[in-house]
Amino acid sequence: MKYLLLFFTLFLCQPIFSQQSELSKKELRIQKRAAKKKASKATNFKELNEYGIDIYATNVIQAIRRHLGNAKIEGDKVVVTRDRIGSFSDGEPPYAIWDVDGNLIGKTPPPGLDLLSIRKVTVYRTVYDIQTHYGFNGGQGVIKINTTLTMPDSNEK
Repeated sequence: MKYLLLFFTLFLCQPIFSQQSELSKKELRIQKRAAKKKASKATNFKELNEYGIDIYATNVIQAIRRHLGNAKIEGDKVVVTRDRIGSFSDGEPPYAIWDVDGNLIGKTPPPGLDLLSIRKVTVYRTVYDIQTHYGFNGGQGVIKINTTLTMPDSNEK
């Protein structure tokens, strides 16, 4: 009985007598930074659908931003390439043209395009790709969008 009483007193008093491990300010700061970095990575592209399109975006450019890479956005237009050999600049800013399902739209994004219907986005940057498919019109770059009209889902019949 003595041993049982001694065991319980030591067991209950152990947290009082044990040393508490405290983290230094530097260790706390490192842990906070790591947690913040992990949280920001998780929220970067969490709203993209399976095709890499942000379906909650306010416009087409923001929806396909991930596909544009290092392109510059100026208002409602996109600059894919700057003046270089093979680009045909006639004094206009070098805005890319838009091709939706084979229809050339122009230098502004297509109005009223349903973001849920976008299946594939291709950005043509090289002179070879542009000139073989679009000629002089695509000299500053082309953003080609395929929708469900030209690329139906494989599970639909």
